[in-house]
Amino acid sequence: MGSIALLTADLTNLLSETKRRNTDLRQACEKSISEIKSLSSSSKQESEILRELSNSPTFASPFLIACSTRNVKYCAIAVQSIQRLITTHSLNKDMLPQMLEAFEEGTHLGVEIQLKILQSLPPLIEKYGCSLRGDLLAKTIQICSILQSSKIAVVVNTAAATLQQLSIAVFDEVITEDLKTDVDTVAEVPVEDGKSHVNVRPAAYDAFRVFEDICFLTEGNTPKFLKVNQVSETFGLELIESIISNHSSMFNSHPEQTYILRTYVFPYILRSLSERREFSIIVRVIRVLYLILRRHLAILPVECEVALTLLTHTLDADFAPYWKRVLAMEVFQGVFAEYALVRKFYSEYDNLEGRQNVLRSLVTAVNKLSAEKPAIIGLRRSSTSLCTSKDGTMDQSPSDASTIVGGLLSSAVGIMSDNVGLSVQTSSVRVLCIDQLDKSDPPALPESYLYYLALNCINSLADGMTRFLLPLSLSETNSTLKKKASRQVVADDGKDNIASDADSNTTKDVTPPVKAPSKRRAIRYRGAPINPLTLESHPLLPEVQVTANIVRDCWPPLLAAFSTFLYSNLDSDLYHNLVRSFQKFTQSAGLLQLVTPRDAFLTTLGKVAVPSQIFTGSQSGVTSPNPERQGGLFNTSIGILSETLVTGRESASSGDGLFGMLHVRNLLCLRALLNLAIALGPTLKMSWSIIIETLQQADVVLHSNSRRSSYGRAMAVSSSNKGDGGSTGSAPVSHGNGESGNGSLAAETNAVDNAVKKLLDCTKDFPDDSFLDLINALCKVSASTINLKQGEKGTSSNGPPSPLSSRSQDGPDLDFRPTPTRQSSFSQAKLTYGDSLFALIKLGEIAEININRLVFSSPEASGWDAFVKHFIEVAASRDVDPSIRMRAAEVLNSTIYLAVVEASNELTPEGLDTIQTRCLIALEDEMYSIIREGVPSPELELSTKSAEAEIHCTALNTLNDILDRTGSCLTNGWETVFSIITSFFVMHHYGSLLPTTRIPKDVQIHAAGSNGRPNQGTKAEGEKITKLVKAAFGSLQLICNDFLASMPQECFIDLIDLLYYFCHQQDDLNISFTTITFFWTVSDFLRSKLTDSNLSSDLSESLRSRDDLVTMAKSGNLQDSISSVWLILLLRLTVICADSRPEVRNGSIQILFRIFDSYGHLLGVNSWSACLWIVIYAVMEVRPPPEIPVEFVDKGFMQMREAERKQWSETMALILSGLSRLYSTFFYAFLKQPDFTSLWGTLLRYLQNLISIRRSEIIVSVFKAVTDILQSIDESKSDLPSESIDETWKLWSSQEQIIIESEKNRTGVMSQDSLTAYVNSFKSLYALMESNMTVDKIEKMLSIMRSCLLFPELPPYFSDMDYLTPLQSAIMEVVKGINTKLLGSASLVLRTYSEFSSFAYREDILGNMPVRTTGKSKKPTYISISVQCFDLVLKVFKANLSDRTLFADGSLAFALEMLAFPIQAKYNCPAYTSPEDGLTLWMLASNVFIGIVELTIPELEDSFVDVDQKIAIWTQVTVCTTAIVMSNSTSVGSSTSEDEQFDIVAYQKLEKLIIPSLGDKDLPDKIIEHYISTLFNCSFLYVVIGVSEDKGKDINNRLVEIFSEPLLGSTEALNVLPRQNMSYVCFGSLFSLSTIEENDSPERRRLAEATLPYLLLRCALILHRFAADQPLRGHVPAPRLQRKELIYILSQLLQLTNHCTSPNNATEELKNEVSTNYRPLLRLFPLLSKGILVSKGDYDVLHLLQAVFEKIGKGIDTC
Repeated sequence: MGSIALLTADLTNLLSETKRRNTDLRQACEKSISEIKSLSSSSKQESEILRELSNSPTFASPFLIACSTRNVKYCAIAVQSIQRLITTHSLNKDMLPQMLEAFEEGTHLGVEIQLKILQSLPPLIEKYGCSLRGDLLAKTIQICSILQSSKIAVVVNTAAATLQQLSIAVFDEVITEDLKTDVDTVAEVPVEDGKSHVNVRPAAYDAFRVFEDICFLTEGNTPKFLKVNQVSETFGLELIESIISNHSSMFNSHPEQTYILRTYVFPYILRSLSERREFSIIVRVIRVLYLILRRHLAILPVECEVALTLLTHTLDADFAPYWKRVLAMEVFQGVFAEYALVRKFYSEYDNLEGRQNVLRSLVTAVNKLSAEKPAIIGLRRSSTSLCTSKDGTMDQSPSDASTIVGGLLSSAVGIMSDNVGLSVQTSSVRVLCIDQLDKSDPPALPESYLYYLALNCINSLADGMTRFLLPLSLSETNSTLKKKASRQVVADDGKDNIASDADSNTTKDVTPPVKAPSKRRAIRYRGAPINPLTLESHPLLPEVQVTANIVRDCWPPLLAAFSTFLYSNLDSDLYHNLVRSFQKFTQSAGLLQLVTPRDAFLTTLGKVAVPSQIFTGSQSGVTSPNPERQGGLFNTSIGILSETLVTGRESASSGDGLFGMLHVRNLLCLRALLNLAIALGPTLKMSWSIIIETLQQADVVLHSNSRRSSYGRAMAVSSSNKGDGGSTGSAPVSHGNGESGNGSLAAETNAVDNAVKKLLDCTKDFPDDSFLDLINALCKVSASTINLKQGEKGTSSNGPPSPLSSRSQDGPDLDFRPTPTRQSSFSQAKLTYGDSLFALIKLGEIAEININRLVFSSPEASGWDAFVKHFIEVAASRDVDPSIRMRAAEVLNSTIYLAVVEASNELTPEGLDTIQTRCLIALEDEMYSIIREGVPSPELELSTKSAEAEIHCTALNTLNDILDRTGSCLTNGWETVFSIITSFFVMHHYGSLLPTTRIPKDVQIHAAGSNGRPNQGTKAEGEKITKLVKAAFGSLQLICNDFLASMPQECFIDLIDLLYYFCHQQDDLNISFTTITFFWTVSDFLRSKLTDSNLSSDLSESLRSRDDLVTMAKSGNLQDSISSVWLILLLRLTVICADSRPEVRNGSIQILFRIFDSYGHLLGVNSWSACLWIVIYAVMEVRPPPEIPVEFVDKGFMQMREAERKQWSETMALILSGLSRLYSTFFYAFLKQPDFTSLWGTLLRYLQNLISIRRSEIIVSVFKAVTDILQSIDESKSDLPSESIDETWKLWSSQEQIIIESEKNRTGVMSQDSLTAYVNSFKSLYALMESNMTVDKIEKMLSIMRSCLLFPELPPYFSDMDYLTPLQSAIMEVVKGINTKLLGSASLVLRTYSEFSSFAYREDILGNMPVRTTGKSKKPTYISISVQCFDLVLKVFKANLSDRTLFADGSLAFALEMLAFPIQAKYNCPAYTSPEDGLTLWMLASNVFIGIVELTIPELEDSFVDVDQKIAIWTQVTVCTTAIVMSNSTSVGSSTSEDEQFDIVAYQKLEKLIIPSLGDKDLPDKIIEHYISTLFNCSFLYVVIGVSEDKGKDINNRLVEIFSEPLLGSTEALNVLPRQNMSYVCFGSLFSLSTIEENDSPERRRLAEATLPYLLLRCALILHRFAADQPLRGHVPAPRLQRKELIYILSQLLQLTNHCTSPNNATEELKNEVSTNYRPLLRLFPLLSKGILVSKGDYDVLHLLQAVFEKIGKGIDTC
C-alpha cells in the first residue's frame, strides 16, 4: 500500500472517529480527502502527488487539530500520519512550528504516542534540518528532554537515544554546511581565550550553542540556548563523548568548538579526575579524555599535557583507588596500541625543550606499577605457566611448586602463594572497565588486572614500533616493500636465481682469486639491513628520528618492565606475546643501530633463555662425557633436544633437580634470541659474543640433562610449561584448562631447531667483514672452551668482553631483574665433550653453508686459512680432549670435501687444479701434523691413541670422497695422494713395507712387528687399525677402478707395491682379498695400454731372473717397460700365493691364472719364457708347511693342523688347476720353447714332489691336472715327445706302491677321489701311448686297476649295489678302453672282468678288507660292478673266441671258475634284482655260464686244446652245472618256484650241451661221477633214511646192502625237501642217462653205465621204504608224496622196459642191450614183490606193479 493510500486511510479513520463531535476536525479531514482525490484523479505519480501535498498549507491541518484535542485516539492517528508526512518529505515547512507544538501537546499522552513522537524526531531533523534552526531546534531538543523526564523506562531510554541522535545530527549539519559556499554567517562567537571572536554560519552557530549548553547542563548550570531544565551528569558526558567521537574532524576545523573543549570540557575533566567522584562519572570522563587525547592532541597540547600528567599520576597506588588506576591504564593501553599516537606524545612533549617528558614518565610509571606487587604477578627466578582449574581459579602446575626449593628465593618470595600470576582467563575482564557505562559502582576487578594492562602496554609499544620501522629497513621508498632475500646469484644467462636485496649500493661483489677458466656464477652478498635513520630523503625520516629518540630515552624503564614480566608467572598466551614484543623492540633498536639498548636487551634475553641458576646447576651435575651427542644439541643434523628432555616430573627432593633443566619458556626466549640474530646478524659485529655464548650456555645446560638421562635419572619437563609450545608468530594452542606439555615442548623444540638452522643459513648473505666477525667470534669461543693453549690460538681474535659474559652464582636480585652485563664463567667451568664442541660444530656448519665464499674468495679474506689452521691445531693438539680432536677433524674433512665439490661444480677441469691442490695439501697437513708429534708415549691414554687413529681414518675417508668426486681431473696431485695413502703405514709403523719415496722428509719411520705388521696393543687398538686400513684402502680402490688412465707410467711400480702392501697387511682379511682383484685390474690396464699403443706384446729378449725384469722396467723402451711392469705385477702376485691366510693365497692364485688365461694368447716366445721360468717357477715353489709328528702335538693342535691341511690342499688344488689350464690352453705355445723337454720334466718333478707329500686331496689335484694336460694334446699328431710320454708313464705307474700301502696300512694317503683321479688320468695317457703299448704295461696297468678296485672304502653316503662308484666306473672305462687286438691283451681283460665279477661273492676278498669305515662310508659290495662284468666276460669271450690263448693260458677256465662263485652261492649271494629282467646275481651268472658253454663246447672238439686245459674247463663246467641243479636252501619256502623253474630251464639247456661230450674218453671218471652223484642227491623229494650216511660209499656195495637189510618201517611224517620239480628233473635225468639206444656213441654208453647204479639205488631206497612203512599204516593209505613218487618210479621203470622188446631177427648186440635195460627190473624184483604184498587196496599201485611184472616176464622170455 502506498503512502497516498495510507494517508487517505488515516484521514478516513480520523473522519469516522469524529462523528460530528469536532466540526473543525471533520471539515479539515474532508478537505484534505478531497484534495487527495483531486490530485489522484490527474493521473500523476505518487511522488508528484506527495510533492504537491508538501506545498499545500492546509493538508496537514486535520492532524495538527487532532493533536491539539489531546484525544488519545485522534492523537495516535495524527502522530502516525505526521510521521508519514515527515518521512516522505510531504510536510509543508511553514507548518513545522505548529507540528512541534502538536508534538509537545502529545508528550502528555500515552506511551505509544510518546514513542511515536520520538520516532518522528530523527527523520524530522534529517529531512528538515535546514529549516530547524534556532528556536525550532531548541524546541525539538526540548521535546526529547520532556520525554526523557518520563517515569517510564522505555520512554526515557528512547528519549536519551533520540537526543543523542539529534545532537549528532546537529553537528552533521555543520559538516554539510561547511561543504557549501553560499551560506552567510549569522553570528559571532568567542574563540581561543574568549577574547577573540569568529563569525559562524547558522548550523555552526546552532552546534556551538547546543554543545555549550550540553556542557552547562553537564556541570549543572543553566543553559543559554536550549529550553532544557536539566540533564544528568552522566548523560551529558555521554552526549559530549558521542559528539566528539563522531565529529572529531569538525572540532579540529572549528576553533569555536575547540574553545568549548578548552574552556568547559577540559576544566571539568581535570576537576573530575582530581576529585573523588563516583565511578559512573569518572568512567565517562576518562572516555572523553581518551577521545581528546587520540583526536585533538594537536589543538589542545597544553591541556593534554596536564591531563596526561594527571592520568600518569593516577597510576600511583597512593593517589587513586584501584578502579581508577585501572581506568587510567586502560587509556594508556589504547594509547600504546596506536604507535602514531605515541610518536605524537613524544614529539609534542619529550622531544621539545621546556616540555615534560610525558612518554618517559609514562613508561617509568608502567615499569613502577609492574613491580609494585611481585606477589600478585608471581615474580620468580624464572617465568612459569599458569593452569586454570574448572572453577576459573588459577592453579599452578605441580612442577612449578617443585622449582622453588632449597631456599633459592628471598623471604619475601618464600611466602608467595602458588596461585598467583597473570593469565588471560583470570587476569583480564570480559568487558573493559572503561566500557562499563551501565555500572554506577566500580565492577569487581581481578587484582592482577592492572598488571595485565601494564603488560599489554609495553607489548603494544614494541609491536607498533616494529611495524613502523621494519618496512623502512627493507626499502628506501614507501612505495613498495621489496621481497627479502639473502643474496643475488646472477647466472651466465642473466637470470636471477635468487631474489636480491633492493639496495644495490650495499651489495659487494666478491672477486675470487682463482684465475682459471670458470663456469661458476657471480655472487653478490647483500649488506646489513637499512638503517632508517640514513634515509635522508624519506618523508618519514622525522618520525624515524622520533622513534630513535624514544628508544634512547625509554629503553631502561622499558627493559626493566619487560624483565619484570619475563620473570613473572604468566600463562602461555601472555608469555608468548611478551617474548614476541621483547624481540620486536630489540629488533627495532638493532635496525636503528642503537648498540647500547640492543645489546642490553640481547643480554637480558640471553639470561632469561639460560637462567643463571640453571647454568650453575648444570655445571654441578653429572660431568661424565657423552660422546654419543655428536656435537651438541644445536647440531642441526639431528635436531635440538632430540635426546635431552623427556616428559615426566622431577622429584622435588632431588638435589639438582632445579638446576640443569631448561623449560619450554627458556626455549621460547632462546628462539627469540635466534630470530634476533637472524634479523640483525650483519650489524652485530662484536655483539655476536652475546648470541654465541648464550647458545653455548644453553647447550651446556641441555647437555647436562642428557648426561642425567644417560644415568637413568627421571628427567622431566615441568608441567608448568604445558602450553608453551607454538611459534612466536602464532598464538599458542589451548587445551581446555590445561595444555599438553609434550606437544608444546615438541613444538618449541622444533621451532628452536628451525631457528638455529635459519640463523646458520642466513650467514651466507653476510658481507665479508660481517662474516669474518662471526668466524672470529666462534674461533675465540672455541679456543677458550677446548683449552687450546694460547700459543695455538692462531685463529682466535681479540675483542672486548661480551655483555653476556658471566653467570652469577647467587641467583637473580631480589627484584628478579638481571643486570645488563656480567663476566664470563666459561673459563672457570669445566665443560664436557659436548659442551666444548659447540663452537666447533657451528664453525663447521657455517663453513658448509658458506663454502662458495671459502672456495672462490681469497683464502685470507674468506677465512679459509684461519679456519683450516684452527681446526688442524685442535686436531693435532694432545692437550685437547680426544673426542674434541676427532670432531674437529671430522668438521675440517667435511669442509675440505665440500670445497672440492663446490669447485668441481663451478669450475672447468683446468680451473679445478688450484682448489684440488689447496684441499689435498690441507688434508696432508692434517695427517702429518699428528704424525710429526711422534710415537704416542706409553703413558698416553688409550683414548688419545684411538682418537688419532680416528682422525687419520676420517682424513683418509675424505681423500676417498675427493677422489670419487674429482679424481678424473687430478693432474699434478698424485704424489700428494700417494703420500696421504702411505700415511697409514707411516702412522702405524709397518716397517719395511713403507714406500719411503712417498713419505715427507721430516717424518720419521718407526720399526714394525713381525711380517711387517705393527705390534697391536689391546683389542680396541686393533679394531681402530682395522678401520684405518679400510679407510686407506678406499682411496686405492678408487684409483684402481677409475683413475689408472690418469696416472703417469712411473707411478705404476709404486702402485703395484701398494697393492702388495695392502695384500700383505694382516689387519683386515677382506681388504687383502679385495686388493688381489686389483692386480687383475692393473694387469688389464697395462695390457690394454700395449694394445692401444700398437706395441708388441713380446719382450725384446728372453729373461730368466727377477733382477732382469726390474732393469727392463726402468728402460726407456715403452714396450719393454709396460711388459716388464706387467711381469713384476705377476711376480708380486706369486708372493701373495704363499700367504698364510688361505683366502688371500687362493684368491691370488685364481687372479694369477685368470690373467694368464686372458692374455696368454698375446704373449710371444720371450714373454712366455720369462713367465714360465720366473713367474710359474715361483708358483711351483709354493708348498704346504711340513708336517709335525703326532707324538709332539696335542689333540687341539692336531685339529688345528687338520684344518690347515685342508686349506693348503685347496690352495694346491687351485695351483694345479691353474697349471693344468695353463698347459692345456697354451701347450703348443710352450712346445715352441727350445727347452720344452726341460719344462715338461720340471712340471713332472713338481707333480711327483706334491705326490710325495702323501695327502689324498693333493694327489687328487695332481692327477686331475695330469688328465687335463694330457687331454689337451692331440694324440693323432703325436706332438708330445716320446721321452716326455715315457716320463709321464713312469710317474703314473710308480704310484702302485702308495696304493698298496694305503690299503694295507690304512694310512689314508689314498681315497676314493684320489684313486678315481689317478685312474682317470690313465685314459689320456693311454691315448698317447696306445700305439707303443705292450702286454707288460697292460698287465701292470690292470694290476694297478685291481689294487684300486680293492680299496676298502666307499665314498661317503654311497652304495655300489645299484650303481658303480666313480672309482669303479673309471676302472671299468679304462679296462674297456684296452685294445684287445694286441696278442695276449684279450686274456688279460677276460681274466680281469672275471675276477672283478667274483669280488662280491668271495670271502677271501671281502673278509680280508681292513676296517676303515666310519659313519659316513662303508665297505664296497662290488655288486654293481659284478653285474656289469658278467656281460663283459661273455662279450669279451665272444669277441675274441678266435684267440686261442683264451683256452691255452687257462683264461677260460679261470673265467668259469670265477662264475662258479655266484652260481654256487646262489641264495647266499647279496640281495640284488636286475631292473631289466628281474634276475638275481646267480641267475645272471648262470646265463653267462650257459652262453660261454654254448661257445666253448664246439671249440673243445678241436685238437688245439690240450688235455689238461680241457679237463680244467670241463671240471668248471660240471661244477657250475651241478651248482645250478643244487640249492643251498634248506627250507621248502626259501626257494621260489620261479628260481626253481629258472634252474630247470638252465639245466635242461646245459644237459643238451654237455651230455654228448661228457663221456669223452679224455675226461677222468671223477668228473662224470661228480656229475651223476649230484643228480642222484638232487633227485630226492624228501629225506630218506640212510642216504646221507651212504655218501662216500661205493655205489655197488650199497645196492647189495639195501636188499639184505631188514624191513624196519616207520609211520613218522615225511621230511619234505625243497625244489621237488628239480628233483623230478634230476630223477628223470637218471632214467634218461641210464637208457641206451641202439645208435648211442661210446661216450653215451660210458655215461649210461656210470649212471645205472645210481638209478637202481635211487629206486631201491624208495621201494624198500614203501615195503617197510606200509604194513605199519594198516588201512591208512601211504602219504601222497610217497605214493606219487612210487607211481612215478613204476611208470619210469615201465618206460625203461619199453626198450627191452626186440624183433625176432635181433642181433646179439641188440639182445645184450635189451638185457641191459631189463637189468634194473630184475635187480629190483625182490622189492617189487614186497610191494605187491603191502599194496592191498591201492589199485593204482597194484596195477602198475602188475604191469611191471608182466614186463619182467616178457623180459625173461626175451632174454
